[in-house]
Amino acid sequence: GASLAPFAGRALQVPPRHPRYLAGLVPVVTRGLVRRARADGLEVHLWTINDPARAARWLAAGVDGIMSDDPGALLPLFAQR
Repeated sequence: GASLAPFAGRALQVPPRHPRYLAGLVPVVTRGLVRRARADGLEVHLWTINDPARAARWLAAGVDGIMSDDPGALLPLFAQR
């Protein structure tokens, strides 16, 4: 629930889950984090998403950007948008 405003920058660039925490089971990004970031004027960019279905779910959740090792796989998704 803490404000993200003290961060100097325009965006949080983070993985959806962190592999060091409980074998990747602990989410870093949640809908709540996306809402707080937006309220504080920050974008949320995720890395690394290579699956179009996962990318579509995250875009529907409100993330602003997605980094991928395989952008060609995501191209149809972004062409629809």
